[in-house]
Amino acid sequence: MLAGFNANAQVSLGAGFLNSKSITKIESSTANAVMNGFYVGADYCMPIVGGLSMTPGLYYSYSTASDAAAIGSIISAKGTTSEMYIGVPVNFSYTLNFSDAVKGFVFAGPTFNLGLTSNTKYSGNIAGFSAGKTVDYYKDSDYGRFEVMLGGGVGLEVSCIRLTVGYDLGINNRYTGKLDDYTVRRNQLHAGIAYLF
Repeated sequence: MLAGFNANAQVSLGAGFLNSKSITKIESSTANAVMNGFYVGADYCMPIVGGLSMTPGLYYSYSTASDAAAIGSIISAKGTTSEMYIGVPVNFSYTLNFSDAVKGFVFAGPTFNLGLTSNTKYSGNIAGFSAGKTVDYYKDSDYGRFEVMLGGGVGLEVSCIRLTVGYDLGINNRYTGKLDDYTVRRNQLHAGIAYLF
């Protein structure tokens, strides 16, 4: 039975677009920060029964955003925020076969993320004099590295190509400080393509 199970398992390598929104709530105030980026990684689809499968994976993601301001040519300032993660999604999917070469599926499950970096690089220029600073949010603020997301999406397989679109909601509060009524969560939209082996 185990030999048959492994024979039907399938590995895929993929990459795609990532839109990440960090939501900070302090009492009744809310602030959003949006970043765009990409992800790359692999997963391993293991059939369970019928069209039901479990697909664990391992992914790297990078997202960034920049903001700049200037007063004439005398004063200018710029800030660039970036984050990198290693994620382990564990999705359950149900597949429908439209033909021998075309399949559609829905998927849902948790993703466990570990933050590698989260920082903002500031630079400024006043009348020809430049200065800069980098803020590391994991070291310089109460921002936790570990994150649990819950999400789902839809996909289409055509021969050896898989297309997916999904959305993940941050479950745990990333704020690790002592203030009450303070939460930081991250949601993300992702769309990508994968090659099936």
